[in-house]
Amino acid sequence: MCKLLGTVWLSFVLFMSAFAQTPQRGGEVRMRNERGQVETVKLYEGSYSLIIGAVNYRYWDRLGGVRDDVPAVRAVLEKHGFKVEELIDPTGDNLLPRINKFINEYGLHPNNRLIIYFSGHGYTEVAEDGRKFGYIVPVDAPKPAKDLVGFQQKALTMDEIETAARRIRSKHALFVFDSCFSGTLVNRGGLKVPAVIDYYAARPVRQFITAGADDQEVPAESVFRQVFVRGLEGKADANNDGYVTGTELATYLQDQVIYYRGTLQTPQYGKIRDPRLDSGDFIFTLPTQTTKVTPRINIMASLLQGEEFFNKKDYNGAIAEFTKIIQADPQFAQGYALRGAAYREKGAYDEAIADFNSAIRLDSRNAGVYSNRGLVYSELENYEQAIADFTQAIQLDPKYDKAYHNRGSAYRKLQKYEQATGDLVKAIELNPKNAMYYNQRGLILLLSGNLDQAAMNFDKAIELDAKDADFYANRGLVSIRRNENDRAIADLNKAIQLGSRDEKKLFLRGTAYFKKGSYGQAITDFTEAIKLNPNWPEPYLYRAAAYEKIGDTAKSQADKQKYRELQKE
Repeated sequence: MCKLLGTVWLSFVLFMSAFAQTPQRGGEVRMRNERGQVETVKLYEGSYSLIIGAVNYRYWDRLGGVRDDVPAVRAVLEKHGFKVEELIDPTGDNLLPRINKFINEYGLHPNNRLIIYFSGHGYTEVAEDGRKFGYIVPVDAPKPAKDLVGFQQKALTMDEIETAARRIRSKHALFVFDSCFSGTLVNRGGLKVPAVIDYYAARPVRQFITAGADDQEVPAESVFRQVFVRGLEGKADANNDGYVTGTELATYLQDQVIYYRGTLQTPQYGKIRDPRLDSGDFIFTLPTQTTKVTPRINIMASLLQGEEFFNKKDYNGAIAEFTKIIQADPQFAQGYALRGAAYREKGAYDEAIADFNSAIRLDSRNAGVYSNRGLVYSELENYEQAIADFTQAIQLDPKYDKAYHNRGSAYRKLQKYEQATGDLVKAIELNPKNAMYYNQRGLILLLSGNLDQAAMNFDKAIELDAKDADFYANRGLVSIRRNENDRAIADLNKAIQLGSRDEKKLFLRGTAYFKKGSYGQAITDFTEAIKLNPNWPEPYLYRAAAYEKIGDTAKSQADKQKYRELQKE
């Protein structure tokens, strides 16, 4: 059991350039634009908070100090412009429904911001297989040591909290759990205070902070809550820019709580393990900064322009814009990550690896950067190093389905089919709607000789995406292996119709015609494949066999000779 007056928070940043300068206005900030003119930007339609305090426990120790926590937290949030609602002594029957009701009322409006704060007991269950499950405890939950099933039926898991949080459509949501328990979303790692407010404010994030680890007790009088309030009053503004970011607050909480409590209580923090939701930072504007005019730096303009170039496949233009960002702030990890991605797309692999190395040096917890560097190593056929990077990405984000897919592909290249299959099973479990994952698993099964299962995976890939030429080509290859040549030809016709007339698809169709006995059509396809890639040996060998079948010995011998020459080269 762990008495809690600490904080875990989950925050989402989906859009913003700064936070409300004047809280009661729902989010207005005075900023200087690129022309040097001062403008007022409204960021929110409303700010709402639900504070939940559990005091009178039936089976656990009573938490009288929570009665002091609730008004203190309410006061600091009201200073930041939040309309506050309270739920005191929640039960297992009304805790989650009340949270969902709050989300339904306020969290489905995109221009709102939300904070849900829970102060009460937290608990960590250790399963027989060693996994840890974190809970927040309502007042009527029994002790798990006496009635584990009854406890599980009443208590609220972090998985349930995360599910509720993902329903929110508002720009920002912050979940604060004044309890300590275990979770995969927090750690004792360091955080870097962002130097570029504009960028981090515009990016999505889910951040977590707890008062302590699952094996620690926190005092009945909450040191953590006191530091939390002081931080939001301005003490956590490390660079004195008028904002308190989630990273600044986390760093301040760790420093101050450890100062007061030593190793008895070590706050933990982290971002959700999802590369789509971990690139931003939650931001509070201090109410005292009402006269401050914040410069709107050009980094944001370069970022947006660079991403536009990238999406248009103008990688040189993207690289130029991302270089401007790096020159403006050499410590900005995401600038290197973005430029590295552009270098990778244009095939400048050495430059891409150098940029990804810089991004990792500045921010070693970004799973997406490891995955992108792994893709470069895969393209360089350095599959062992690629696997190491994909593995690091998965360790940082166990739900990163693309990293499992990419690692599975690398294992396939190394003919480690059992490991490859395991990774694709996990990728599909995490994202069952991604057609590419079924295609990749089909290739692994095909190479390992399981034709029936391979065909089923290609069928599923086509069901999910009927416009990808490669899926039909791969299914056609299975049919060739099964000697179902008419079916193979139908799939390869579709593949060629959907995609470009590349040599591999033409070669496969020529193979199906050859096996069917249609030697003239086979020769036509092999000849077309040779025109597209005259240095590929295999079509010459197969065309030689087709010429031999129709009795043209001279052409057959000529193709065999060409095949031997290319094999030597």
